[in-house]
Amino acid sequence: MAQHDQVIDNGPGLAVRTDINAALAALFSSNSGAVEPSVKVAGQLWFNTSTGKLQMRNAANTAWSSLTGELGGTITVTSPITFSGASAGATTPLIEVRDSVTTTGATGNAVFSVNKQNSATEALIFGNDGNGAALIGGNNVAMRFGNWVSGVFTERMNMTGAGVFTFGGTQQVIVGGTYGMEIVGSSPNIKLTDNSASAYDFWMHVDGQNFYVLVDRTASGTWDTPHPLTLEGDTNRGFLFGSEIYTTGNLSVSQASTGNTVAQRDPSGDLHCRLFRSEYTGTGSAIACFMTQSAIGGVGTNNYIRPSTPSEAAAALNGLVAPPVYTGSSATNTVFPVGTTIGMIDTGASPALGTSMVPCLDTVNNWRYVNSAESGAGTALAGTWRNRGRTDGGQGWYVAQRVA
Repeated sequence: MAQHDQVIDNGPGLAVRTDINAALAALFSSNSGAVEPSVKVAGQLWFNTSTGKLQMRNAANTAWSSLTGELGGTITVTSPITFSGASAGATTPLIEVRDSVTTTGATGNAVFSVNKQNSATEALIFGNDGNGAALIGGNNVAMRFGNWVSGVFTERMNMTGAGVFTFGGTQQVIVGGTYGMEIVGSSPNIKLTDNSASAYDFWMHVDGQNFYVLVDRTASGTWDTPHPLTLEGDTNRGFLFGSEIYTTGNLSVSQASTGNTVAQRDPSGDLHCRLFRSEYTGTGSAIACFMTQSAIGGVGTNNYIRPSTPSEAAAALNGLVAPPVYTGSSATNTVFPVGTTIGMIDTGASPALGTSMVPCLDTVNNWRYVNSAESGAGTALAGTWRNRGRTDGGQGWYVAQRVA
């Protein structure tokens, strides 16, 4: 331990020599001691033996600072420097650089940098953003990440000054470039792995001119067939689970009734065809309509297929269809098909042909029908009936026909 006030007092030769040696000893040992020197000046060194640290008096000569806290300017290193020590744990680093800036909200504070080769310009900068976040970035230069093997650096990821990431390997992955995300390589793949139970893994795959969506259904680690999707860029064809996808690009489409083509609606929304065929074998007893056609011919004719009611179809057939007939045996039936004719008694005034009549069941004689005005007339028959003629000279027998 040696400290001195650095003042050589007047005295005999031996005393002066001893005083000079003491002053030199203090300088030589950086004023070492467990307590600070009694005489202090700005820039003075003090090796604090109680802490083992070398300190320097600050410019205001008001306090001691660690030597590193007072250094500035440029330090030239002529040989490699190695920092060696035993770390004290995850939160106590061997080397610590502290930024004493107190301004918050700053977008970036440069704290430590590595310059470009043989240049005063920073290349890699370590710092903070004034909000507690750590920053690592290139100073408008590309940043290359990789590994050194036997003194050779191999790039694994590159970030350009514009923020475009490229991942190296047999397949390059480029993020943030012209296409947003790009994978470059021979037959590149993107695998989607679902780690839930019994899940399938999928790939997006490009090979030559073809794009695929692939699946591993058997947990074999590779894709199997049929492929969920195949798109052939050179032929403009596509396949879904092995079956071809038909589009207007690979199918013949026609608005006319042309064979081996896909029917397309015309501007009116109509479909044209030559003949409809049905292989359905079921039948239905309830018929609401028939599909009929007004004309026979091609484009330009009234050849539309329209629904027609049974009565419209019967009227168009003009009696060619056999009318319905009552086939029952009940003596009290009052409902007969339209067109049915019966004989009935009407002893009143002789009605003209076509006149409406109301035939009824005869409650006295169940073998005949009588007009509603006759004695014994019972329930009237359903529908509208008309006189179709008298059959005798004086008994009042008429023929009545149901017309509605």
